[in-house]
This record gives sequence, C-alpha cells and structure tokens, in this order.
Amino acid sequence: MQKKLTQWHHAKTALDNAKKAEAALRKEIVAELFANAPPGTHYRDDLLPGFRVRGVVKMNRTVKGSVAQIKEVCARTGIAYDLLFSDSEKVNVKTAWEKLPARQQAAFVDLIVETPGMPTLDVVEAKEG
Repeated sequence: MQKKLTQWHHAKTALDNAKKAEAALRKEIVAELFANAPPGTHYRDDLLPGFRVRGVVKMNRTVKGSVAQIKEVCARTGIAYDLLFSDSEKVNVKTAWEKLPARQQAAFVDLIVETPGMPTLDVVEAKEG
C-alpha cells in the first residue's frame, strides 16, 4: 500500500504542476493572439492548416456597492435592476451588462469592479465549406 500511496502522490503532484503550466500557457497564448479583444469568443484560422483556434476572453465583475446603491443608480439611469443583476447569496452581474452602452456602464463605475477572468482556449478542426 505504501508503494501505491507514493505513486499516487507523485502522480498528483505531476498533475497539479501540469495544470499550473497549462493555465499559464493558456493565459499567455490568449493574451498574445487576442490582445485588446473585448470579452467574448474570438477565432484565428491562420495558425494551423485545417484547424481554428478559439479563445474566450473573460471578464469577472464583482459588486462592491450595496444593493440599495445599485438600485438607486438603476432608478436614476432608467435601467431595470433585474436585467443586469441577480440576487443570490450576493449580487451577481449578468451577461446583459456587456450590451449596455459605455455611458450607462459608467454610472456604476464606483460600484462594480472588473478584473480579467481565466480565458479558455481550444483548437478545433475547421469546418469545410
């Protein structure tokens, strides 16, 4: 049993290290291929013949203001609270946020913090046609 536990420990350590290396490479590749791209799915068809690279740029949004503050800004700007936010254990910013004009997003500048999220990266076979 000791041998199996030792093998498992080595395998788990190798897997953890591989995950960290993959995540670092993924962030680096997406940042290079899709520099300055807005959040969303982006493609590159010019890198690997017969394949396309798909990267998803993600943005995390967290609320640092109170529900009352957010509702006040929504009322002042004429934005439906339920369209942009959901009340669960904490207030979540919904995807509809990205469709707001910049001037409306600006009204929430002191209440919502945006930070880059972990991107996704795939290489998929290009569709013929």
